[in-house]
Amino acid sequence: MEVTMSATSAAGTGATFQDTVGRIDFDRWRERIRSDTFANYHYHMGVALLAGGDAEAGMAALRRSIDACPSFYRAYHRLRLILEQLGRADEAHALHTRALGMDPDYEHHALIGVAEDALDRHQPAEALDILRGVEDRWPDSVGEHLGLLVAAANSFAALHRDDEATDLYRQLLRRSPDILDAHVYLGTRERNYGAVDAALDHMRHVVRLTPDDMNAWDSLNWMLLVSKDYGGALALCDQVVARDPENAYFLAYSGVARQLLGDTAAAVERLRLAATKPTDRFFIVKPFLGLVLQAAGQVDEAVATTAEGVRLAPDRAFNRAVHSICLYGAGQMKEALVEAERIVASPIPLRLPYFAQAQALLGLGRRSEAEAALKTGLARELGTLGYYTALVRWPDAIMTMIGGLTSEAT
Repeated sequence: MEVTMSATSAAGTGATFQDTVGRIDFDRWRERIRSDTFANYHYHMGVALLAGGDAEAGMAALRRSIDACPSFYRAYHRLRLILEQLGRADEAHALHTRALGMDPDYEHHALIGVAEDALDRHQPAEALDILRGVEDRWPDSVGEHLGLLVAAANSFAALHRDDEATDLYRQLLRRSPDILDAHVYLGTRERNYGAVDAALDHMRHVVRLTPDDMNAWDSLNWMLLVSKDYGGALALCDQVVARDPENAYFLAYSGVARQLLGDTAAAVERLRLAATKPTDRFFIVKPFLGLVLQAAGQVDEAVATTAEGVRLAPDRAFNRAVHSICLYGAGQMKEALVEAERIVASPIPLRLPYFAQAQALLGLGRRSEAEAALKTGLARELGTLGYYTALVRWPDAIMTMIGGLTSEAT
């Protein structure tokens, strides 16, 4: 039902609306809603009764569904199947003929409806089997069911049936390269498994398809940094900042990328600017600024800056780890160890705090304990050492230890 309204004048709009309302048959409209509602109710009651083994009650409910709405084709399909299973072929044939008389393509519509039912019940494998059967029988309709196939993949993902979700998403991308849900899921999965190049490709699609989604830009930025494409990360961050100069998050990361590319002075300038912007709880800007200040030789300011980062977000392991690193850089070995051990005493997923602990231990001459801390840290996070190892610029002694331990692991 579509109501069109003229925009020429208030009076004209009112008159057009009244004229349109006058043409609507509200009694018929209400009856259609009523019939659809009751048909749907009896249909789902019938499905539930059949699933419970009560065939006669289930068939009676399906017949009530058809009575309420004679074009409710999935009810015909279900009823016909159960009649055939019970050996009541004549009744099944009569039902089939009746439905064909209303719509020669009723089976197609019915099966799509049954697939939707399966998805509503969180049974994506059943829905997928039905949809594949539909496409085998009606090859010309393949493009019509893409949305339901995506819904099936999403359902697999929601149920944590990751292999099935991955296979179906990949199949769907071969059919259509612009399926956002597929790129988001596969990008995250590839990243988690360390396949950074594949993850990058998916996240570039996500950014292209959702250019206003800053979370997508953030994921792409992180993957570029992890893959050591610091120039790509810098270009991405500067692109966002050109659009939104007040964006503290990407201002900070543009400073990080500059530091990773060796331009410490520019990195300090960018991060100082980021620290003046509204952060919206983006307290990681302080640790980043502290690291580049330390790289610039401004160790006392680095300690003060990272201490402020800890004050603003005391529960963030990254903030405390960087503060420990900057304390070490200022020669405060015991304080650095205390700060690092505050973090590693609690469960954390980050590798960096263990590296900070190892650095402080090594600075205190406790090499065997430093090696143990590094081994623990290396076991916390698979795949890559992370861009922060380049950002921190670890002293040669700890980098040699990291290299030796990773060589032993391989």
